[in-house]
Amino acid sequence: WERRAAETSAAVLLARSYLAEAGVARPLAAGVSEETLDDGRTVRITMREVEPVPLETEPRLLAWEVTVEVTEPGGATLSLTALKLGPAGESP
Repeated sequence: WERRAAETSAAVLLARSYLAEAGVARPLAAGVSEETLDDGRTVRITMREVEPVPLETEPRLLAWEVTVEVTEPGGATLSLTALKLGPAGESP
């Protein structure tokens, strides 16, 4: 039980780290990317533009839904989703 709790905690920290990168080190752009880490975990990042909300801002901002899924080598998956704001010009 303790091992599973430690794996879940590590997966949450990893997913939160990837969510924090979205819109900073990783541009907000529609699509899916996936990478396999050295320890065998897989990280899948899905970004999609949320239905536009009329915001009167300059520069114009778009809302993005960013989902990070961390899959353990044994198949257990943890998923976290966050909304991010980014400039309209980052959309492909």
